Amino acid sequence: MLILLSILFACNTQENIFQTAQRCSLVLKQIIDVQNRRNTLMDEMQEKTIAHNSGSLSKEAHLTQFALWMETENNLYYKTNTLLDTAEHDGCL
Repeated sequence: MLILLSILFACNTQENIFQTAQRCSLVLKQIIDVQNRRNTLMDEMQEKTIAHNSGSLSKEAHLTQFALWMETENNLYYKTNTLLDTAEHDGCL
């Protein structure tokens, strides 16, 4: 009887892992997508800073680009944190 219960528990655990993976895959993919977007935008901003430092981008243009990047970064940061909170609440982390 104990062996049967152990087997049933093991099967149930496997099923729960699969169900958790299914349930969590969307929010985890969204987190990765947002983080990838943040990385891409940061790389682009770094290129603009390099261009400014080399003199090929004016101070005004650089400040405008920086302000736009910062606003977008803050929005994406908030979105990431919201997704992370959701994932944690749902037992995905």
